[in-house]
Amino acid sequence: MSDVLQMIPMDMLQKNESGRIVEIVGPHDWKHRLQELGLRDGAIVRVVKPGTPAIIAIDGHRFSFRSDPNTVVLVELLPA
Repeated sequence: MSDVLQMIPMDMLQKNESGRIVEIVGPHDWKHRLQELGLRDGAIVRVVKPGTPAIIAIDGHRFSFRSDPNTVVLVELLPA
């Protein structure tokens, strides 16, 4: 069994899939704004509705999320 962490962009999560945020890559101002909304390293995010914009849930709060082309939220896919 491999302990290699498989990271994928949060945009690739399907409906009701969850991931643990591992890293946010992008401009500092945009990363800071996402962190203010709760998207920070270690947070668990669930996709309620994929698409653009997507509906995501973090800590029981739902957000409409439209990714920026210069920013990527990398997550570790969690088992269902």
